[in-house]
Amino acid sequence: GTDTWSSLMASIGRGADELQTEGGLADRMLGEWVREHLLPKPATPTPSTPPPLVTVGTALLATVGAASGRPAARFLLREQFVHKGLLLVLQEESLLASRDPSASGAADPPYLGDPPPQPAADGALLCAVLNRPTSASVAFNLPGRPTRRLPICGNLPLPRSLSKDAQGQLWLHHRAELGGTALGSAGLFMLPTVAVAALLKEEKATAADFLIVGGVVRFERAELAGMLAAGEMRALPPGEQLTALWPRVWALTDDDGSKSPPSDGTEVWWLASQCGAEQGQLVAPPPAGIADEALEEWLSWFARDPPTVQP
Repeated sequence: GTDTWSSLMASIGRGADELQTEGGLADRMLGEWVREHLLPKPATPTPSTPPPLVTVGTALLATVGAASGRPAARFLLREQFVHKGLLLVLQEESLLASRDPSASGAADPPYLGDPPPQPAADGALLCAVLNRPTSASVAFNLPGRPTRRLPICGNLPLPRSLSKDAQGQLWLHHRAELGGTALGSAGLFMLPTVAVAALLKEEKATAADFLIVGGVVRFERAELAGMLAAGEMRALPPGEQLTALWPRVWALTDDDGSKSPPSDGTEVWWLASQCGAEQGQLVAPPPAGIADEALEEWLSWFARDPPTVQP
């Protein structure tokens, strides 16, 4: 259909404009959409090993399939912020639905313009992206008025079972002595806002101890298993390497008041990709090409302050 478009642009005297954008990111993203939705797909090979167990507290890494050289189509075409993301499983919807059918959060309003979550299905997982800080920040009513950057953790609101206060947030930390609900064996804990406020008031914790989660990404079990089998996702092994990573993740939301652009989170993603590697052996990041460009474009629109226009 692009030939018709080019002819139309030429007929209205806009042929030069069309040539200037030819081959750009938008054109190549259109090509990826056509490849995904209109072209026949090769048969998916049966994985030789079963997918790893993924449950609450599992850390996941969104990466690039070894065979395709691409991320999951979902991350390339719709949820670009998840590309090269470090995710944490917060909840299994199937368990939630069996206890409280009204707690799935399906009636909550959409978040970031995406469709509302579908009704709970057996095996669905709710995950938070941890390495996507934004220019938006929150100030704490504490001495010195410390601030923290707000991360984009997902495109759906937290279900009411996770967000137990009016703010629609939960707070993660990696200091066991602060208490809270342990998330598997990840070395992370979650607290509601009221508990965090008490810890801060009593000076048992500081603002830098917490990462604020205000959204989730939802995966069906079968979909996630397919991503794991294709190498588009990795389940990171728990242990010292992963535990040592959390301070670096938390540092992404440090805010020094300089108004500098937030990190894109890919350095932390690369460090996470080394979890499980042999001592002294570094794994090169896979090339991602257009997916990296799409992530950068997404961040420029949704995670960063717009550039100042000089008069």
